[in-house]
Formats: sequence, C-alpha cells, structure tokens
Amino acid sequence: MTISLDGYVAGPDDGAAFPLGKHSGRSIFDWYTSGVDEYRSPLFKPAPGANLDEVKRMFDESGAFVFDKFVRAAF
Repeated sequence: MTISLDGYVAGPDDGAAFPLGKHSGRSIFDWYTSGVDEYRSPLFKPAPGANLDEVKRMFDESGAFVFDKFVRAAF
C-alpha cells in the first residue's frame, strides 16, 4: 500500500502482478520518472523544473529510501 502526502493511496489488490494495486497506483510516482535524464539512480528521472528540484531536495534531506518488494517490482 502506498500513500502520498496529499492522501492518495494505491488501490486494492496489490501483489506481484499489480505492485501498487489494480487501479494504476503507479501513477503516484510519475513526478519523478517524467524526464529522460537519470538523477543519482536509474530509478529517478525527473523532468527539469519543479520535479527535478523536489528530487534533489529529497536526496539532500534523506538518509535512506525504503521500498518493499512490490514497489521495486513496479519499476
């Protein structure tokens, strides 16, 4: 299950076939995969502008990123 700061929750029935739920929960992560150039990791490809600024801030302020097995499978 994934929840964003604004309360968006990945849909029900998540699993290996639908890591973030059957209702396209993956779209919650579009903001950091919307560009073409990698930023520090193949996972992060934010578009220039606000998306890139936020990913940079996230790396600067975070000590670690924790993903479960279903989220890794989504990307």
